[in-house]
Amino acid sequence: MAGLRFICGLIGLLCVLASPARAQTLEDTTCMPEVMTAIEARAWLEAEREIIQNQNLIAKPDSILEYSCFEQHLTLSGEFTGRMFTEREWYFLVSDAYIDEYTLDRGLYYTVFEALVSYLAANYWHQYLGDRAPLPSLATVPGFSCYAMGYVWNRAKCSNFIEPRNAQDGFYTFAEYSAMTDPRNLPAPDVCPAPTQWSSQINDSQVMSAPITSAAATTGLNDDLVVYPALFDPADCAATAPIPTGIFVPPLGGEPGYEEHICVAPGCYYDRTAGACAR
Repeated sequence: MAGLRFICGLIGLLCVLASPARAQTLEDTTCMPEVMTAIEARAWLEAEREIIQNQNLIAKPDSILEYSCFEQHLTLSGEFTGRMFTEREWYFLVSDAYIDEYTLDRGLYYTVFEALVSYLAANYWHQYLGDRAPLPSLATVPGFSCYAMGYVWNRAKCSNFIEPRNAQDGFYTFAEYSAMTDPRNLPAPDVCPAPTQWSSQINDSQVMSAPITSAAATTGLNDDLVVYPALFDPADCAATAPIPTGIFVPPLGGEPGYEEHICVAPGCYYDRTAGACAR
């Protein structure tokens, strides 16, 4: 028995030694690095374009203090609340230029209003709706007439897409983004630095094209939209071929079995007798 195992092992060894050596090549595998490079580059392009467009179309929120016309509330508080207190020199029996009917007004101004102005100047130096509405910030209105919230609400409600800033609000191809200034420039002067990878990612997304300098490579650059309206025309069902689903419908009620198909055009169905889409 031991001799038989020795003979079998020897035969196996000889078979291995007799087989020609063969190096593994790229064609022997199912892995092509160019495919993953193209996939990753295309994913970056699509995601970066969506990020920029979303960030540009969503306006920066405005200040609630400005919406409520806080500075007017503050002025009225100093004017009318001061009457509830004694703001006269004779009451304190002193001679002081800062004790008069405007004492509370000055106190509110130096302790509150100056801080408010500094805060708004540092964070909301722009016009409303993230610098898209023409009404300037801190608009002064005689008396107390706070219309800021109503104005901004109506302005936002009635704003149409790509109006009036059509040079920034539109959608662009990858090549246009790689050549243009970053459109995220509101509120001014805050301009986002444009990504520097546009050109390299465009090239990487076309590594499967041959070569990059040929006309075949321009499709990805232009990011053309290719549509197939004939495939979805309900008036011409026969123009599109039925698509097999891989489902076999067994015979039933004397009817023979058949391979099921679907038709992509609205209102069209698969006519198994004609083997085509019909309406």
